Amino acid sequence: VPVEFSDQESYKFNSTNLQTLNATFNGNKSDHTNDYRESVRSFYYKSSYGALDINFDITDVYTPSISSSTFVTLENDETNEGGGTAFLVKEFYNNGKINGKKINFNDKIYDSNGDEYVDGVWFVYNNRKASDKNNYWPYVYWYYPETEADYNINISAYGNCSAYFMYEDSSIGQDYHTFVHETGHMLGLNDYYDSTSSSQLGATGGLDMMDFNIGDHNSFSKFALGWTSPYIVNKECEITLKPFVTSGESIILANSFNNSAFSEYIIVEYYTPTYLNEFDATNAYTGRDLYFSQNGVRIYHIDARLGKFTNTSNSSFTGEILSNDATKIPTIEELKGNYYYDLLGDNSLSRSYDGKSPLVELITRGNTKLANKRSANNRDLFITGDTFNKTNQKNFFNNGKLHDGSSFDYQVKIGEMT
Repeated sequence: VPVEFSDQESYKFNSTNLQTLNATFNGNKSDHTNDYRESVRSFYYKSSYGALDINFDITDVYTPSISSSTFVTLENDETNEGGGTAFLVKEFYNNGKINGKKINFNDKIYDSNGDEYVDGVWFVYNNRKASDKNNYWPYVYWYYPETEADYNINISAYGNCSAYFMYEDSSIGQDYHTFVHETGHMLGLNDYYDSTSSSQLGATGGLDMMDFNIGDHNSFSKFALGWTSPYIVNKECEITLKPFVTSGESIILANSFNNSAFSEYIIVEYYTPTYLNEFDATNAYTGRDLYFSQNGVRIYHIDARLGKFTNTSNSSFTGEILSNDATKIPTIEELKGNYYYDLLGDNSLSRSYDGKSPLVELITRGNTKLANKRSANNRDLFITGDTFNKTNQKNFFNNGKLHDGSSFDYQVKIGEMT
């Protein structure tokens, strides 16, 4: 949705800028509809190994009834659920058009999973001033009805940011990075940086699409989204991995595994600075460190177990963890509205169940924790001849144990990398 505030004159969604918006979301470098690198669509098609092909309909230019200054005031009002964008969602639902025709939000083409809610809506604001970007900061949120009449608005997730972010690393305005990261949230992925910290670095060391908006998604993210099927190790073996970025191959080491991404385990992938990784591995993205620029093995500790939380304003962990024998996650309705299940780990450590266990942590070759805000780099990748175990990487285990208290007794040796 190209949003054009009437009191913003510096940037207008004319035909050229609408083409730029379409290129950012739908373009493809191979047919020259995107001349930067990737669009949101082409990125996710490649990242998912062809499993996800998102098409974005660009709507008619939408001029809100409120001014940009009123919008910013609403956004900064912490007592206002959803801020200014929630107001726009409601108004756009009643007035939004494509080619002059009012949008039918009940059309099944906008509801691929059949839950009767639109899969996602993006709002891009006609503000391109770097000095003003904080007033139009990118985020994804979910629409919450304020009145009984609002319950007919069947929009779930929405993303928004200013047009500035299309130009952050691209003079032609086709920069995909921020839009891919925020669309990751629409798909259900968390931030992998510590959002309570001003340094914006954490357990993945900045180098991940869900951390500092660079590179491809990692092996946990893709497993959680259902795009990959990792090898599960249950005896001594030798496994040859192709580059993860093009094959989706990875290895899981676990003591107790429930055959889903939502468990605790170590996941191993072979990283190469190619394909979706190549651009950020050879060109430092604005304000970021260079992505990993050499081949190596990435090893992550994942704590994606699901815990039971109270469904209250001050939600708290009950101490109950979903059993590995469970075949589904109980819904809030089944729990009579009193409880819900959610991830135990969080890379904002203050939000993890114990205040110290991240959801996704890069285990470094040199046994140095990244939680002290050090950025990751090539030296953190495992290479030929390296051995990974609870002794060599003791800083990533609690007396040789995983978060669930079980001893991690695997040993991994990295063979030849070709």
